[in-house]
Amino acid sequence: MGFSKKRLSVCMWNFFICGLILQSVPVLTYLIGSIPFSYILPKVVRGIDIRRVGTGNVGGSNAMREAGFFIGLIGGLLDFGKGVLASQIAVHHGSSVTLSLLAVVVGHSYPIFLKFHGGRGIAPALGVLLSLYPPGFVFFILVTLPGIFFGESALATFFAIILTPVFFKIFAPDFFKIVVCISLFLLFRRVSFVLRDVKTGRDPLLAFFNRLLFDAPEKEKFGTIFRR
Repeated sequence: MGFSKKRLSVCMWNFFICGLILQSVPVLTYLIGSIPFSYILPKVVRGIDIRRVGTGNVGGSNAMREAGFFIGLIGGLLDFGKGVLASQIAVHHGSSVTLSLLAVVVGHSYPIFLKFHGGRGIAPALGVLLSLYPPGFVFFILVTLPGIFFGESALATFFAIILTPVFFKIFAPDFFKIVVCISLFLLFRRVSFVLRDVKTGRDPLLAFFNRLLFDAPEKEKFGTIFRR
């Protein structure tokens, strides 16, 4: 009888823990997204704080430029892996998949471990796309390739962000809502720097479009596009 009570109490405790985990999956995926691999690797290997060099972006591209190709590549792949891991957890154990997958991207961009100073969110978002529907991941990459080839990766990424939800609407409508939410956040992340640009004296409207399209305070190449 004592054994039965003990077994019952263990089962109830396990049930409670499982319920708690299921309800806190968005918190868990946010914490996963908050692990700043692209900050940790340059800091540990090179002693470089990438928040204070280059673009200040805590992402693989800035780490690659400032700390070396392989460090940035590994950091970017690990950031990508956060999206894959969060997707597996959210799809198989979560009750709010959309919120959970959005949370991993938000965590990357606003990591609690770095006082909310993070990256743009592209790497974990790509991890989510690959996990949800691999052709959608391939589509995103294919849209960005011409821009990378011509040195306009930021503009190409903008088009990939707005076209990928359309692709999902047509070919994988079950995931359309998730992809739209993530895409809107990625666009928001770009324009979230407009206020800082305005404080330096830039025109608000021009700053908005430059951030939205080129992810930069102003467009330097090809003359004076979107510049006063």
